[in-house]
Amino acid sequence: MLTFKKYFYLLLIIFFLFWCSWSNNLSLNNSMRIVALWDSLTIWYWLDIDESYPSQLEKKLNNNWFTYSIINWWISGNTSKQLLDRIENFDEYKNADIYLLNIWANDWLRKMDLDKMEINIEKIINYLQNNNPEWKIILFWVKLPFLFWFSYSRDFNSRFEKIANKTGIFYYWDFLDWVNWNSKLNLNDWLHPNSEWYDIISTNISNYLIKNNFIWKESL
Repeated sequence: MLTFKKYFYLLLIIFFLFWCSWSNNLSLNNSMRIVALWDSLTIWYWLDIDESYPSQLEKKLNNNWFTYSIINWWISGNTSKQLLDRIENFDEYKNADIYLLNIWANDWLRKMDLDKMEINIEKIINYLQNNNPEWKIILFWVKLPFLFWFSYSRDFNSRFEKIANKTGIFYYWDFLDWVNWNSKLNLNDWLHPNSEWYDIISTNISNYLIKNNFIWKESL
């Protein structure tokens, strides 16, 4: 026969098990999703997957009690036109909350027509906005050195703020800052980040997201 004390402890155990199950489900359901729409700068090029910027960003956020998962939707070598062509196959990621959009390197390296590039990026943004106006889209810009194709690089740099203003999305001005073109932070090809550079990128983005209230901590 159960005594009052044993009955009390039994109820306490049942409540504890129920709370654990509920809190785990809540944490899973409240896990927000961030999609990184990049090219080879997003992957772990010549590195381990844990060294990539999306992996490091997810770890930084989770270590600070932000329940966010990062989806790395990269294809190496993609231009704005190629991303536009594949954006319609984006169905499996339509439940994301934030999109990090950075398209510049391959367009610039190929000296793509700037008017066409601008149209491509605007169509990508419009596609995302039309699917869900509540999505937060952040366009990242990387300042290019004028010593390469001076007039082209100057005009190229000016397009990104114009696109952000025209489409009404968020604009992150030169998030790499002094990092790009630093030989100590590049791989031997001088094009792709090493682990230290990825760490700086993920820190910069994490600070930007937190400072501008793009993300928040879930409370039980």
